[in-house]
Amino acid sequence: MFDTILFPVDFSKRCEAATPSVAAYAREFQSRVVLVHVVESPDFLFGMPEYSVVSYAQIRGERIASLRTKLDQWGLEEFKGIFTTRLIVEGGAALQICDVAQTQKASLIMMPSHGAGPFRRFVIGSTTAKVLHDSIVPVWSDVHAETEPPEAVYPLKSVVCALDCGPHSEDALRMASGLARQSAAGVTIVHAIPAIEVRPVTYFDTEFSAQLTAEARERIAEVQKKLGTNYRVCVHGGDPAEVVRQAAEAHDANLVVIARGAILGGLGRLRTHAYSIVNKSPVPVLSV
Repeated sequence: MFDTILFPVDFSKRCEAATPSVAAYAREFQSRVVLVHVVESPDFLFGMPEYSVVSYAQIRGERIASLRTKLDQWGLEEFKGIFTTRLIVEGGAALQICDVAQTQKASLIMMPSHGAGPFRRFVIGSTTAKVLHDSIVPVWSDVHAETEPPEAVYPLKSVVCALDCGPHSEDALRMASGLARQSAAGVTIVHAIPAIEVRPVTYFDTEFSAQLTAEARERIAEVQKKLGTNYRVCVHGGDPAEVVRQAAEAHDANLVVIARGAILGGLGRLRTHAYSIVNKSPVPVLSV
């Protein structure tokens, strides 16, 4: 299912914490792992004397060599027995990650976002946000990588698949279904009905909500019929990110799947709230 997994390594604590999860996915799907470290713009040059006797080429060479040694030692125990490729590239982090994903023919990018702390865990990292927006490859991200044990992430036991009934819903459900078959995990489909902001008459609110629920269930049934699945469906009203969070907790999920279209923009409830879903999810989120 995932022939090649791309794992961007920035040598941070959250990246270190995500390494066992990457290794677990690689072993489960017999994947090759590509570890890439991106060297961004050399800010140190601005502090160099105008006529420094130390050349930029020398400093760059020493820096790259140091990073190469560090990357070569990364995750040696976790990735033992897994075919790995280790790359050093230069440029903007998000752009290079997406480019390497294409050149290495990656079928999954796994990267943590901002993690521990009362505020950081609610703020998605800028690099992760850009990769989520630009990548054509499925992206696994986790804001809790620093605080949760690896066994909480894998093996998969329960998957929540959030559908907005848009054109990419089939992609999300196909991914969730494939993961479930591989891991013998259960799947719960979740759909969020938007809250009605203007409530002149409660009766009409109830009637309208019932109509939206029926329509959503009908569309989801059509997608399930097309893919040959028969998963349980939960439809709730409210903020999509909060609905998904509650569903993941209620069904003891350890993965949430959303559609790539939810990240790329345009109209639709999941599209509007995609980053919020990633931030609020109590478990990793895989966007297709």
